[in-house]
Amino acid sequence: MALAPDAGESLIAQGAYRYRVLRDFEGAVLAYKEAQKRLPNSSFLLQNLAIVLRRTGRWQEAEANFKRALELDPRDVTLLNAVGGRFYNYLRRFDEAHAALDRALEISPDSEAAHVNRAGLLQSEGRLTEAGQELARIPAESTDDYVLMFRVGQAMYERQFDTAISVIERRLTPLPVGQPLDSFTEHVRQVTLGNALVYLGFCQAWVGRQDEAHQSFTRAIEAIKPAPDTIVAPGGYGAPSILALAYAGLGEKQQALEQAQRAVKDETDAVNKPPAEVTLAQIQALFGERDAAIAAIPHLLKVPAGITVADLRFDPFWDPLRKDPRFQKLVASSTPK
Repeated sequence: MALAPDAGESLIAQGAYRYRVLRDFEGAVLAYKEAQKRLPNSSFLLQNLAIVLRRTGRWQEAEANFKRALELDPRDVTLLNAVGGRFYNYLRRFDEAHAALDRALEISPDSEAAHVNRAGLLQSEGRLTEAGQELARIPAESTDDYVLMFRVGQAMYERQFDTAISVIERRLTPLPVGQPLDSFTEHVRQVTLGNALVYLGFCQAWVGRQDEAHQSFTRAIEAIKPAPDTIVAPGGYGAPSILALAYAGLGEKQQALEQAQRAVKDETDAVNKPPAEVTLAQIQALFGERDAAIAAIPHLLKVPAGITVADLRFDPFWDPLRKDPRFQKLVASSTPK
């Protein structure tokens, strides 16, 4: 900005900084729209503007910018992945999501991102066999954390908890047991691995390995909140909700519920708030507060970036509600004929 304050490229960089560092979404939108006056035909700019607009809950405006970006650069595989793998999946517009990902794979058949995004889309639809086939197209040695997330999710949906444990443990192998995760320089990696430890703990608990589960939950808490006075603020990767799940895994009801409620209250991001609400409902279910958990589900089935019927059907975190007639009715009434 000091060298060229009026350049569109400078304003794009400012928008990225406001979005990704300051998490000032409205400030980022203003910077991108100012850049747009100078670079009206930049697909890259339009894509980034659309990504921020999602965070503010302006889904229709975001879609218009994504579409304009695709008109300008219809062969941008990264853009097609953003549209198909996340945006339309968040809106549960699965046909449009598939069309974008099909186009990405037509252009780049070996795109790992497109294959994992298609797997995630198929999981959202409850098409688990096809999702597994899609994940099998990705090299087994892939260390991408995004791939890890969907492989673990697939194994959990299929109730293959030992498989999920193996996937996570392979990812954690380079990390000595006594080494705190905050030795990683990247915050994203720290939170992602903290998330992996939480899911590792639950899978260990579900197969009866309680001592190991306790250790995994404890390590996750140490990673995300290494000191009692550490402030775990909302961010792009859901650390407050992950911390709440770790407390829940240890059976610390009050801390888990308070942390989950705080995560919902503090989150203003339209993409991250629904997952925080999901975590709160699942923790409520885990501790027997079924009325509150069930009451949250209709909203979560409708709001963008919430849950799908497949999630209700297959996610083991909803198991405490499975025998409740109200939960069964919600699943049945929401399942496509």
